[in-house]
Amino acid sequence: MTLKAILLSITILISMFFVDIERIEFITIITVAAFILVYVKVPPILVLMFVVLSWSTLYKNNVINESNTLLYNAVSQHKKLSTTVAQDNIITAEVITLVNKKNRLLFDVKVIKINDMLLSSMQPKLALKWPNPDYDYPGELGIGQVWRFKVRLINTKQLKLLSRHIKFAGIITKGEVIRSKLSLRGHLYQIFKSVLPANPNPMLYALSFGDRHYITNELWTQLQQLGIGHLVAISGLHIGLIFGFCYIFIQGLLRLVNTPHYLVISLSMSLIVAIFYAWIAGFSLPALRAIILLCLHCLYRVQYYKVTLSQLFSMMLLITLLLDPLAVFSISFWLSFSAMAAVFILVWLNKPTKPVAIDRNSVVTNKDRVTGIIKGALHKVTHLCYSQVLLTVLILPIQVAVFSGFSLLSALVNLVFIPVFSVLILPVLLLAVLLLAIMPGLSRILIASVNEVLNFIQGVWGVLTVNDVIWLEFDGTFDNTFSNCLLLMLVLLIVSFILKPFRGTLHALSLLLLPLICYSYFN
Repeated sequence: MTLKAILLSITILISMFFVDIERIEFITIITVAAFILVYVKVPPILVLMFVVLSWSTLYKNNVINESNTLLYNAVSQHKKLSTTVAQDNIITAEVITLVNKKNRLLFDVKVIKINDMLLSSMQPKLALKWPNPDYDYPGELGIGQVWRFKVRLINTKQLKLLSRHIKFAGIITKGEVIRSKLSLRGHLYQIFKSVLPANPNPMLYALSFGDRHYITNELWTQLQQLGIGHLVAISGLHIGLIFGFCYIFIQGLLRLVNTPHYLVISLSMSLIVAIFYAWIAGFSLPALRAIILLCLHCLYRVQYYKVTLSQLFSMMLLITLLLDPLAVFSISFWLSFSAMAAVFILVWLNKPTKPVAIDRNSVVTNKDRVTGIIKGALHKVTHLCYSQVLLTVLILPIQVAVFSGFSLLSALVNLVFIPVFSVLILPVLLLAVLLLAIMPGLSRILIASVNEVLNFIQGVWGVLTVNDVIWLEFDGTFDNTFSNCLLLMLVLLIVSFILKPFRGTLHALSLLLLPLICYSYFN
């Protein structure tokens, strides 16, 4: 199952970067070819690869065609773009991303009408920029509202926009509100901002609703130099910890009252809380990956099915790519799955060994017990430090490729602050968000407490980054990265067929090279 999932995932990656279908007639050709493959009885894995290739290519083509309707005002699959800038258009669109004073100039919308033409079957997304906001509406621009804008469309040709299903950007010259009602997430966001303290820490927005636009350039520099940018993003780590806390609490409560089927109930309720947290964050790619992993985990637990780490990782990767093949154009995808692959390798390397048998006839004194406790604690601390250093080394290649350098204090800082954010800050902040609608007073107190802790932490970070000596910069370009990593990846895959006991590890190591290969080739 692991090898099949990896092959299918690689097929999707190839289809995204190298295959384009521009004519609708190719769907007929693909369908006929699929039936021929089944009829001639080729290996099932080849049929699956062909189906996955067709699905991902058509998915990408459909998103591009939807975007093209913005320029042509009608569905067109045969025309090539002849211009990069279109004439001014009047569009009616729904705001689909959070908007605030910091990012009012840049937000995404879903187009409903363009030049009075209703786009009923296709509602393409558009990235808008509003240099000089000009409107009569007394309230704030927010997610879920419907506006009429006068925009000039621009073909940006940026792959990072395509990962958000966006091909064109637009510059707004004027706007008026059509429907001022906010969505539920937008309404909660407005309540959240109303209970914030006088000088809120910008990380409050990022950790609660996934809004990182308030983070200043100074704070971004600190996060980069310390190698802890993942702490201010609602990532798989955060969602997994929320799921774990809820599971332990709910399962313990259900066991106390002797509730039947406590495993299914505790898993389901914990998964619902995790999905709520991911929804609050706007279902970012790391959040989506975490939800898929948790769903697989719950399914396997309920079915009492044992699964290896390589199987779990490959299935998570394949499902993510099947749900949204365009995610491969986001650097967040490569960073997220590289970190997850590194974590899985770390878990595999740290498999528990069989305990040493204890002679029950031997006499154990109090001194021996104290010595055993101290040794056990030292062993756990040493093991934790070793794991953090190893994890930092495993994700170092992609970090260097993306950020052109790495932090010398990354392992130590993560070792200290990951527990602080995971155990102290995130649970309290999520509880405050849950209480926004029913107990805003208590929510205000909790948020104020978290704000003080974050201000103190940011002060510590400022001291650590008072100079740039902790950041090691790489000025040279990685000219041979693509060829070397591709060769190494092929070698690892070939060796995996020879050394079968290490096949899972070699596959995981080869997957770690995928982000570096793609990033070095397309940048």
